Amino acid sequence: MSRCHWGLSLFVAACGLLPACQMSSGTSDGKDGQANEYKPLTPLYIDPVYADRAPANVAILMIRDTVGLTPEQKTGLRQTVYDILMRKGYAALDLAFVEQKERSLNVKPDTDLATLKNAFPAQGYLVCSFTLLDAKVYQDTRQVVVQGRVTLYGSGTGSTLFDVEQKRQVNPTTEGGTIKPGESVEEAAAARFLAICLDQLPPRQPKP
Repeated sequence: MSRCHWGLSLFVAACGLLPACQMSSGTSDGKDGQANEYKPLTPLYIDPVYADRAPANVAILMIRDTVGLTPEQKTGLRQTVYDILMRKGYAALDLAFVEQKERSLNVKPDTDLATLKNAFPAQGYLVCSFTLLDAKVYQDTRQVVVQGRVTLYGSGTGSTLFDVEQKRQVNPTTEGGTIKPGESVEEAAAARFLAICLDQLPPRQPKP
């Protein structure tokens, strides 16, 4: 059986035992795209023994993109990821420290990120990337088409612990129908996309 099938089987079983692993209502109410607007590019993967390998601390690498996000926008998106991980029981390394460390390694865009397995003083490292942010239909639909990927690697081995890649329409506004002051539609949609992806990351369970 492939690793994807093992991961999916584990995820289904785990969600039955851990309610916190289930998708929140915000990802299933249709606001962020109906079924025909959602396309998983790769099957959701969760390591078959994720509960035993879940990293206590995580280095959040700089946002990767080919869509023209500004440095300020990438900083804001990393903070979004930081906040989400902390709420899920993970300890995220200081973002400025990780960025400095990553720059000192002179990581290239085409670097195999699995090779960074011993680069950060953490048990895992998270990589978020965007390849599409299309707001052409926003005026008519209040949706933005987003394509991206979120991958969590285990330090020491470089193995994939969690991986989700999607292309979907996202409603970038809050429940009140607004966007945060100073945020562009694209940045708000990217932040919402990351939240949707990380909603599928199992919360870290404290060791007994």
